Amino acid sequence: MEAVGRIKEASLDINTIGLYDADMERERIENGIRSVSFKAGIERGLEQGNVEKQTSIISTMLGNGISQEEISRMTGIPIKEVKVIRVN
Repeated sequence: MEAVGRIKEASLDINTIGLYDADMERERIENGIRSVSFKAGIERGLEQGNVEKQTSIISTMLGNGISQEEISRMTGIPIKEVKVIRVN
């Protein structure tokens, strides 16, 4: 019974409650950080995939004899970016 009494006291003690709340808050913040990091990683991956696909398309266009100027005009990509892409 003494142990039960001590457990009840501890569960009502503001310091004990504060430790529990602090641990829950820390976990909530860590989960939020992981979620934001995961979303940022997905966004970076999608952006990288889009750039790679765009580069591949431009390379194919160049290989088919379309001029850099025409590609820039058709795609809206600045001519200096088109000029650095090589034909596959």
